[in-house]
Amino acid sequence: MASQRSKRHHVLPKFIIRRFADADTNLVVAYDRWNGPPPRERAPKSVAYEWDYFTFESQDPEKATSIEDQALVVPDDRGAKLLGSIARHLVVTQDEVPATRELLALLHMRSPEYRELAEEAVDHGNAWYAQADDQGWSDVQAAGDPPVGDMGGAVGQLLGRNEVLRLQMGREPVLLRILERPEWSFRVVWLPYAGFVTSDNPIIAKHRDSGSVGRIRSIGLQHARELELELWLLFDPHCALLVAAHSRLPPLVIDLPQHELRQINTAVASASDRWTIWQPGSPADQFLDLPKTRTVRGRHR
Repeated sequence: MASQRSKRHHVLPKFIIRRFADADTNLVVAYDRWNGPPPRERAPKSVAYEWDYFTFESQDPEKATSIEDQALVVPDDRGAKLLGSIARHLVVTQDEVPATRELLALLHMRSPEYRELAEEAVDHGNAWYAQADDQGWSDVQAAGDPPVGDMGGAVGQLLGRNEVLRLQMGREPVLLRILERPEWSFRVVWLPYAGFVTSDNPIIAKHRDSGSVGRIRSIGLQHARELELELWLLFDPHCALLVAAHSRLPPLVIDLPQHELRQINTAVASASDRWTIWQPGSPADQFLDLPKTRTVRGRHR
């Protein structure tokens, strides 16, 4: 590695976590699915992080830090200003649309959900290399290239966390290409009370007609317009960003009905890998069904 010092990498950016902190105590309420209930108050630095989540193993300091910069520095520096402006003005201006697209794509790429996709691809690649090692490279290569592309693997050499990070952060975000289509529009949902929660998988997808809500990977983004799909980013106790692939939404949605708020909050919590977060003293836990404890953890983290 470029450095032997372990780093605390926040999966959910700290600038979003801090928006849910109490103004006096600077604490958030956090539910930890790995260790079970009850939810308890914690400092923002102690939630939604993993040690060396984005650390790239390399003797080249520049290469080792490039992925960390892309995953952490860029969205944290730009995202804090952007979401602060959206929360103050309750609108996404036309000038802010490109940066909003980029931020949504980066938040999804750095999430545990996207990490799982990269891990699955690397596992598939390892199976390909194992088959090549057993059956002979010429026979396997005749059936096509390695499923994760040219990762520099060799016979008997397993792909590991570096390849996971390359897949996770080293490619153009799929979500960005989709959000650049002209049918997507951006709206703000505002609550007069601190009712929203957030999680380490902060973006969820919702079918407008069926009402079903879930993680992005479970819903076909390529068919977003036909499905009348909505994407939700809950980034503030009072504010959420609503991105829709149609134009039937009002310019500003205020005071979400309580039954729909419970549906959205519960979906965010259920989509979490580990952490669900809300503001102390808020009624958010009244509009939330907490998910069961989760014990499965990624192998490449």
